[in-house]
Amino acid sequence: VEREEGPAAAAALDARPRTVYLAYKQHGGDEDDHARMTIKLTLPVSWLDKPCAKLVKTFCKSYNNRPGAPQLDALASHVAGADGVLLAPTDLIKDVVPGDEETLFVVDPTKLHSSARRAVSLHYKVQSDAGVVVKSSPRA
Repeated sequence: VEREEGPAAAAALDARPRTVYLAYKQHGGDEDDHARMTIKLTLPVSWLDKPCAKLVKTFCKSYNNRPGAPQLDALASHVAGADGVLLAPTDLIKDVVPGDEETLFVVDPTKLHSSARRAVSLHYKVQSDAGVVVKSSPRA
């Protein structure tokens, strides 16, 4: 069996559902608290052209349905990559979940200790003609 290569193969790869894990820790560190939660989502192909804000909204809805859990603010929360860089709410899901079994982190800056808040909200990505640039956050 021959494998296709080139644009057709890339298009076929983009047309598959993808699995993503969204993880949240209230204090942004390794503290073991009741606020931790990880969900596994199988993203339908129709979501791949949607903004990251859809991931945040979906996670926050699931998180906020837990009895007694502190509520997350979907408008204040962001998705961050494994490198800790916050992703813009307008970044497309297909660009931040390039493959299957990706793990992203949900960050609600209003729920972090002040030292952790500064560390995680310090950077965000900006796409420019020269490529991806990391800039200081206006919240820092």
